Amino acid sequence: MTVWNDHLTDTSLLTERLADAEALVLFGERTPATEALLAGLPNLKLISQRSGYPHVDVDACTGHDVLLCSNMHAGGHSVAAAEMTWALLLACVRQITAQNASLKAGDRQMDVGQTLAGRALGHYGFGRIARAVAGYARAFGMKIIWWGPGMGRHAQRLTEKLSPRAGARSSAKPTLSVFMSA
Repeated sequence: MTVWNDHLTDTSLLTERLADAEALVLFGERTPATEALLAGLPNLKLISQRSGYPHVDVDACTGHDVLLCSNMHAGGHSVAAAEMTWALLLACVRQITAQNASLKAGDRQMDVGQTLAGRALGHYGFGRIARAVAGYARAFGMKIIWWGPGMGRHAQRLTEKLSPRAGARSSAKPTLSVFMSA
């Protein structure tokens, strides 16, 4: 097994590097698995991707007999991304980093931070990950508001829609939930 932490964008260099590979495990979406790349990897039999795969040419994989595996399924989302979003939000409102530094310095607890119950969580975008975060927020007693283009009927049933300016003003903790792809 070989691990590369750098990122190559040149297909010919990537093909040369991966020429003997039988399997690729991709993390994130930085390396496009295109027809040009797959054509130069005759030994490749498997691409494993741990989430969505908009950077993988599925038809090219099929044409080159390369099995594409992902833990992504219809209606699924990245639980890790939603959980990390929620963890960071809690760390901010409860001042976890500052509280930890204070305790390590031998000082007492600074304060308890802010509570979330009764406050609003604003989302720009309301995709699968944002809906999961909204579920965590509702469990903490928060109101959910959203704004952004292309919102579906599902979001309308669960939340209140506002304009971006009104949403940012009325949201105690705004989040940005958009699909990011390289």
